[in-house]
Amino acid sequence: MPSFSKAILTNRVLAKAKLHGLNKGDLKGAFEKYQRAEDSSVPGSKNYIKTTRDYEVGVTAKRKDGSSWIIISCWKRKLYK
Repeated sequence: MPSFSKAILTNRVLAKAKLHGLNKGDLKGAFEKYQRAEDSSVPGSKNYIKTTRDYEVGVTAKRKDGSSWIIISCWKRKLYK
């Protein structure tokens, strides 16, 4: 599993997180405790997604080198049941 402690958060991700009402803990949960991982449209990156009762929180991450990651995007989507 990827480690959030070795992840770099871009300024864009921090701005998007604030816009979506997410904090670093939400991003960490999606990244480290994801329930689903899928290929991203960004070459060489993956989407890590965690689902709660009402929302889906996800991050897009790309491996920088052997041990660190760059989180390049995040989102929060309301689940409609």
